[in-house]
Amino acid sequence: MQAVFILLMPLLWVDPIASLPTLRKARNFAGTSCRLPTRCPGRTRTNAKDGEIGRRRTLASMLPWVAARRAQARELQNWDKLTRQERFDATVKAFERGDYDGVKSMCERLVEEDSTLGYAWSLLGTAELILGSRNLTMSGSPTDGEQYLLVRAVRHFDMATSIVGKDAITTNNKANALGLLGDWDGAIRGYEEAFQTSLDTRMKDFEVIPMMNKALALFEIQKDKEAEQQLHLTSRRHPDYEDAYAALAAIQYGTGKKFQAADTFDKLCELDYGLCEAYSNINIVLGRWPKRAIRSYKEFLESYLKDRKQPALI
Repeated sequence: MQAVFILLMPLLWVDPIASLPTLRKARNFAGTSCRLPTRCPGRTRTNAKDGEIGRRRTLASMLPWVAARRAQARELQNWDKLTRQERFDATVKAFERGDYDGVKSMCERLVEEDSTLGYAWSLLGTAELILGSRNLTMSGSPTDGEQYLLVRAVRHFDMATSIVGKDAITTNNKANALGLLGDWDGAIRGYEEAFQTSLDTRMKDFEVIPMMNKALALFEIQKDKEAEQQLHLTSRRHPDYEDAYAALAAIQYGTGKKFQAADTFDKLCELDYGLCEAYSNINIVLGRWPKRAIRSYKEFLESYLKDRKQPALI
């Protein structure tokens, strides 16, 4: 599923503390990220100098494991000296640097000290969701340890909801966990609820995520016609959302509509050349989409790029 969606990551996981302008970055369910400037969604082709700058930034942004552990140790060592806001800030910083084990430890301490902190329960569930899915592959299933984390994530998302009420992001993340656990019907209900909640709370920038996830979940359980209809609706409401075109191409190809799939992918390429290049590589959906969608997209790319005599970046 990271082989979850949008995760399958897509099942899209979303950082509950992220501001709406950062949701596109957050939607990579298991933390998959672009490495080269020419492969990142929304970026156009860059020159050699830009590429070198990008590589340097990538290296500079890779926090060594030892440094992350040391930072976590310092934060936990000084925990009793921190105010509640400082503890929350430390947890957010750990999340931002990708230290999800640290986030899990700090959130567990936060809810142990005050079980009414809804944001802490939600962030704890998100960390467990990521930890429980980040090692999944296109054909893999959760291990016992990963299933344990995903079950805990569902429970902690429910705790957050019971304290602060319905929240579109928390509901979407819970649905992601359910999908990873194989409860696709429950996941679909969750995505529908997350979409409705985003409408009720006027989260226009977020609503596309549960819409997209629902389509991927429908395709995973062989409801192909409904999945395609859902993606057509998604692309009409959000015509600049590149993932919807890629997923629609995958579903159309998987249901024998080869030429329609190619036309759909061409529409994605019309959005931005950088997007076309990025989505010509299967890696952009690995760890974000469910297994069936990934397989179909891989087969589509092989056919599409072969017809255009381009090397498949897969």
